[in-house]
Amino acid sequence: MNEPATTKPVESDDTVRSRLRDYAWKYFQFHADQRMKTFHFFLLISGGVIAGFVSKAGDQKGVAAALGFLLSFMCLVFGKLEKRNRELVKNGEAALKHLDDFEGLKDKGNEPNPLRLFTRDDFVTRQFPKERNIVKASFAYSMVLALVFWVLGLLGFFAGIFCMWKVICP
Repeated sequence: MNEPATTKPVESDDTVRSRLRDYAWKYFQFHADQRMKTFHFFLLISGGVIAGFVSKAGDQKGVAAALGFLLSFMCLVFGKLEKRNRELVKNGEAALKHLDDFEGLKDKGNEPNPLRLFTRDDFVTRQFPKERNIVKASFAYSMVLALVFWVLGLLGFFAGIFCMWKVICP
Protein backbone atom coordinates (compact mmCIF):
# COMPACT_ATOMS: atom_id res chain seq x y z
CA MET A 1 0.00 0.00 0.00
CA ASN A 2 1.08 3.51 -0.61
CA GLU A 3 1.53 5.63 2.43
CA PRO A 4 0.27 9.18 2.25
CA ALA A 5 3.01 11.68 1.56
CA THR A 6 3.89 13.80 4.54
CA THR A 7 5.05 17.29 4.12
CA LYS A 8 7.41 19.00 6.46
CA PRO A 9 6.40 22.44 7.53
CA VAL A 10 8.47 25.09 5.81
CA GLU A 11 10.82 26.76 8.22
CA SER A 12 11.61 30.42 8.00
CA ASP A 13 15.16 31.54 7.26
CA ASP A 14 15.39 32.87 10.82
CA THR A 15 14.45 29.48 12.24
CA VAL A 16 16.98 27.69 10.06
CA ARG A 17 19.72 30.19 10.96
CA SER A 18 18.84 29.86 14.64
CA ARG A 19 19.07 26.06 14.46
CA LEU A 20 22.36 26.24 12.55
CA ARG A 21 23.79 28.74 15.05
CA ASP A 22 22.74 26.50 17.94
CA TYR A 23 24.35 23.51 16.23
CA ALA A 24 27.59 25.41 15.48
CA TRP A 25 27.75 26.83 19.01
CA LYS A 26 27.25 23.41 20.61
CA TYR A 27 29.93 21.97 18.31
CA PHE A 28 32.36 24.74 19.26
CA GLN A 29 31.52 24.49 22.96
CA PHE A 30 31.88 20.70 23.05
CA HIS A 31 35.30 20.70 21.40
CA ALA A 32 36.60 23.69 23.39
CA ASP A 33 35.54 21.91 26.58
CA GLN A 34 37.05 18.65 25.34
CA ARG A 35 40.32 20.46 24.67
CA MET A 36 40.61 21.65 28.26
CA LYS A 37 39.47 18.31 29.70
CA THR A 38 42.11 16.50 27.65
CA PHE A 39 44.80 18.83 28.96
CA HIS A 40 43.59 18.42 32.55
CA PHE A 41 43.70 14.65 32.09
CA PHE A 42 47.24 14.96 30.74
CA LEU A 43 48.28 16.97 33.80
CA LEU A 44 46.76 14.40 36.13
CA ILE A 45 48.39 11.42 34.42
CA SER A 46 51.75 13.13 33.98
CA GLY A 47 51.71 14.15 37.63
CA GLY A 48 51.31 10.47 38.55
CA VAL A 49 54.14 9.47 36.21
CA ILE A 50 56.40 12.19 37.64
CA ALA A 51 55.56 11.11 41.21
CA GLY A 52 56.39 7.51 40.26
CA PHE A 53 59.65 8.66 38.68
CA VAL A 54 60.67 10.57 41.79
CA SER A 55 59.85 7.63 44.08
CA LYS A 56 61.81 5.14 41.93
CA ALA A 57 64.77 7.34 40.92
CA GLY A 58 66.74 6.51 44.06
CA ASP A 59 66.68 2.72 44.09
CA GLN A 60 65.06 1.45 40.86
CA LYS A 61 66.67 3.48 38.11
CA GLY A 62 65.48 1.14 35.35
CA VAL A 63 61.85 1.71 36.35
CA ALA A 64 62.53 5.44 36.68
CA ALA A 65 64.04 5.48 33.16
CA ALA A 66 60.95 3.74 31.77
CA LEU A 67 58.73 6.31 33.50
CA GLY A 68 60.80 9.16 32.05
CA PHE A 69 60.40 7.75 28.55
CA LEU A 70 56.70 7.14 29.21
CA LEU A 71 56.31 10.83 30.09
CA SER A 72 57.96 11.79 26.80
CA PHE A 73 55.69 9.44 24.87
CA MET A 74 52.63 10.82 26.64
CA CYS A 75 53.67 14.35 25.69
CA LEU A 76 53.89 13.29 22.05
CA VAL A 77 50.46 11.61 22.10
CA PHE A 78 48.70 14.37 24.01
CA GLY A 79 50.39 17.00 21.82
CA LYS A 80 48.83 15.30 18.78
CA LEU A 81 45.44 15.15 20.52
CA GLU A 82 45.75 18.85 21.33
CA LYS A 83 46.47 19.61 17.68
CA ARG A 84 43.34 17.73 16.59
CA ASN A 85 41.20 19.35 19.30
CA ARG A 86 42.44 22.78 18.21
CA GLU A 87 41.44 22.00 14.60
CA LEU A 88 37.94 21.00 15.74
CA VAL A 89 37.56 24.19 17.79
CA LYS A 90 38.66 26.23 14.75
CA ASN A 91 35.99 24.42 12.67
CA GLY A 92 33.35 25.61 15.14
CA GLU A 93 34.74 29.14 15.05
CA ALA A 94 34.66 29.15 11.24
CA ALA A 95 31.02 28.03 11.22
CA LEU A 96 30.03 30.74 13.69
CA LYS A 97 31.92 33.40 11.70
CA HIS A 98 30.13 32.26 8.57
CA LEU A 99 26.74 32.52 10.27
CA ASP A 100 27.68 35.98 11.59
CA ASP A 101 28.18 37.11 8.00
CA PHE A 102 24.45 36.50 7.33
CA GLU A 103 23.30 38.68 10.21
CA GLY A 104 23.97 41.95 8.42
CA LEU A 105 25.78 43.48 11.40
CA LYS A 106 27.37 46.75 10.35
CA ASP A 107 31.08 47.12 10.97
CA LYS A 108 32.43 50.22 12.66
CA GLY A 109 34.85 51.68 10.15
CA ASN A 110 37.49 49.06 9.51
CA GLU A 111 36.68 47.24 12.78
CA PRO A 112 34.29 44.29 12.83
CA ASN A 113 31.03 44.76 14.70
CA PRO A 114 31.48 43.88 18.41
CA LEU A 115 28.73 41.25 18.09
CA ARG A 116 30.82 39.32 15.56
CA LEU A 117 32.87 37.96 18.46
CA PHE A 118 35.28 35.62 16.70
CA THR A 119 35.95 37.95 13.78
CA ARG A 120 36.47 40.86 16.15
CA ASP A 121 38.80 38.82 18.34
CA ASP A 122 40.92 37.94 15.29
CA PHE A 123 41.01 41.61 14.31
CA VAL A 124 41.94 42.83 17.81
CA THR A 125 44.56 40.12 18.26
CA ARG A 126 46.26 41.14 15.01
CA GLN A 127 46.43 44.73 16.30
CA PHE A 128 48.51 43.75 19.35
CA PRO A 129 52.10 44.84 18.96
CA LYS A 130 54.59 41.99 19.03
CA GLU A 131 55.58 42.44 22.65
CA ARG A 132 59.15 41.43 23.45
CA ASN A 133 58.64 41.83 27.18
CA ILE A 134 57.44 38.42 28.37
CA VAL A 135 55.66 39.96 31.36
CA LYS A 136 53.51 42.22 29.16
CA ALA A 137 52.99 39.79 26.27
CA SER A 138 49.78 37.82 25.81
CA PHE A 139 49.89 34.11 25.04
CA ALA A 140 47.63 31.88 23.01
CA TYR A 141 46.42 28.66 24.62
CA SER A 142 47.99 26.63 21.84
CA MET A 143 51.40 28.17 22.52
CA VAL A 144 51.20 27.55 26.27
CA LEU A 145 50.01 23.97 25.84
CA ALA A 146 52.74 23.26 23.29
CA LEU A 147 55.33 24.70 25.68
CA VAL A 148 54.11 22.43 28.49
CA PHE A 149 54.26 19.37 26.21
CA TRP A 150 57.76 20.25 24.99
CA VAL A 151 59.19 21.02 28.43
CA LEU A 152 57.77 17.91 30.09
CA GLY A 153 58.62 15.76 27.06
CA LEU A 154 62.24 16.86 27.05
CA LEU A 155 62.46 16.61 30.82
CA GLY A 156 61.14 13.04 30.70
CA PHE A 157 63.45 12.09 27.84
CA PHE A 158 66.62 13.44 29.49
CA ALA A 159 65.62 12.03 32.89
CA GLY A 160 65.13 8.64 31.21
CA ILE A 161 68.54 8.89 29.50
CA PHE A 162 70.19 9.87 32.79
CA CYS A 163 68.60 6.95 34.67
CA MET A 164 69.54 4.51 31.89
CA TRP A 165 73.11 5.80 32.04
CA LYS A 166 73.12 5.21 35.82
CA VAL A 167 71.89 1.63 35.27
CA ILE A 168 74.49 0.89 32.57
CA CYS A 169 77.38 2.75 34.22
CA PRO A 170 76.76 2.62 37.99
